[in-house]
Amino acid sequence: MSIAIIAPGRNTVELVEHIHNMDPGIEVSVYPNHKLDASIAIVWNQPEGLLTEFKNLELVSSLGAGVEHICREELAEQIKVSRIVDPDLSNSMVKYINLVVLHYQKNFQLYLDNNKINQWKPFEKPERELKIGILGAGEMGQEVAISLYNLEFEVLTYSNTKKEITGVQSYSSSDLTISDFVSGVNCLICLLPLTPKTENILNFGLFQSLPKSSILINVARGGHLVEEDLFKAIESGYISDACLDVFREEPLSASHPFWNHENILITPHIASITNQKNAAAIVLENFKRLKNNQSLLFEVDRQKGY
Repeated sequence: MSIAIIAPGRNTVELVEHIHNMDPGIEVSVYPNHKLDASIAIVWNQPEGLLTEFKNLELVSSLGAGVEHICREELAEQIKVSRIVDPDLSNSMVKYINLVVLHYQKNFQLYLDNNKINQWKPFEKPERELKIGILGAGEMGQEVAISLYNLEFEVLTYSNTKKEITGVQSYSSSDLTISDFVSGVNCLICLLPLTPKTENILNFGLFQSLPKSSILINVARGGHLVEEDLFKAIESGYISDACLDVFREEPLSASHPFWNHENILITPHIASITNQKNAAAIVLENFKRLKNNQSLLFEVDRQKGY
């Protein structure tokens, strides 16, 4: 068995070590010195079209939870696609979103700014009232919703299918439109998979449905957000603050106008970090299942894109 790892710009040394520790007999090659006879490809933002050059490919595994970089490839029908679903990924996302939501609820930016000028100035309203709406209620979205509910926020979710989440009001696209959903929240968190249906979903038309002075948090994919529409929504008062962890082009250019906007908080795609050891274990388990004609862990429906 041979594995090729294709993840330009990412340090995969630890991943290779974990694979060899779990199965010393496996041959592992890493981009750009990957071998095209590999039966498994572990990928993240691989060069477009590269996967079609493989001769014996049976399984393509994303190195993270997202799979849009795989689903855009023209792979043979028999090639399986899987992704990483791991408690560590969800825990990382939960901590990040809790931190950001509390940052805005407690008006923390005011105090950070006042620190720079040695000013003691309590905000007239110590806590901002937030009603949180989560777009996307998969495994990670549900964990985030539960964590925010446990912090005593009112939380609503919106997804293709209605979910049963204790303490959380869940809606599906058959219950109401997405515009109606966002009209009832003032803190919008995007955790959607990126598909042709969800690309550009964070646009000015949607932002106009938000109550004035709402918060936007995008930790899904940069392709969800129409960037110029965010500036327009801030200028129009629909969005007061935005936290962005994902972008159309990464790393974000130093000249990008997001950097200089006082209402936009930027982090470098660190909201949810893949545990390399857990990823290695999932990929190896899936290959065993593939050989034994068993159902895969976290297999992706390539038509749906998740």
